[in-house]
Amino acid sequence: RVAPMQNHQLTLTGGGAKLRGLTGAISDSLGFRVELGDPWLTVTADENRFDRQYLTRYGPEFAVPLGLALRGVQGLD
Repeated sequence: RVAPMQNHQLTLTGGGAKLRGLTGAISDSLGFRVELGDPWLTVTADENRFDRQYLTRYGPEFAVPLGLALRGVQGLD
């Protein structure tokens, strides 16, 4: 027997997560909050070198590459 899952939020990532209406449809179906993931929330990027709007726009597509890149960084807790 498995205990019922008590999740109240879902974060979508990847290019497909940006499909128009997807977050709303999933939210309506599951009955809780669904949002696009932003892997840049905890990453400091030099705004002289990186366009913040670009990073935000394409953020969901960078979730896996950024995670893999950070795996090798020492000192992250």
